[in-house]
Amino acid sequence: MAERKSPESCQDMASLRALIDGIDDELFDLFAARMACIHRAADLKKAEGLPANVPSRVTEVIANAERRAAARGLDPALYGGIWRAIVDAAIAEEEKHLGGQPSR
Repeated sequence: MAERKSPESCQDMASLRALIDGIDDELFDLFAARMACIHRAADLKKAEGLPANVPSRVTEVIANAERRAAARGLDPALYGGIWRAIVDAAIAEEEKHLGGQPSR
């Protein structure tokens, strides 16, 4: 990956918007990679007889997101909420791959 420009290097809104759009593209590449991991998790969970929703892991993932946000000067509650939505979507995706087995 090429080194990304800094926001301070942008001298006008057009270049700043292009930087933001590029970052958004990188985020979606990462979300796609994360979803590939979710699909693999569903395969492994199915083989091991595990449910899609493992509440202790959900709690851990949300806490990690909040901690990571705080470490970067971001609002932990906001990013915890975003991660809650991501995790909820991941659980729903895993349940589809598990053949609609409800979470225990």
